Amino acid sequence: MKDNVLISISGSHIYENYTEDLLEMVTTGSYQEKDGVYTITYSETEPNNSGSYKTTLTIDPNRKITVVREGEISSHMIFEQGQKHLIYYDTDFGAMTVGVSANRINTRLSENGGEIEIVYSIEIDQSVASDNILKLNVRKTKPYTLS
Repeated sequence: MKDNVLISISGSHIYENYTEDLLEMVTTGSYQEKDGVYTITYSETEPNNSGSYKTTLTIDPNRKITVVREGEISSHMIFEQGQKHLIYYDTDFGAMTVGVSANRINTRLSENGGEIEIVYSIEIDQSVASDNILKLNVRKTKPYTLS
């Protein structure tokens, strides 16, 4: 069964020991668990209304996280601690292959929601382009009824 949830997302970029917050967002979405696999889905719109996206995170019992973002610019990222995955990243200027290495993955999920933290590096042409932190907080919302 899918539950309605409130999702808080923050993303940071780390460069020379300085952390810059790039993204903070709160949205609604859906959350479900089936056979130990958690799925979080939400939609977002660019601040200038230039496009909308559907993002789906799948977290397996071994803490491997797959993030699929569908929309005008699509991506499919796999985060697995200690592993580098090559991804196909589509941009306005064309497609490229990017390496994604998860340095640390923390997941604390239960039937009521929880938290995810991913610390990862992005490589372009085998050179680290950025270190990043992505945090999600997921919590169930109560059904809202008008009285």
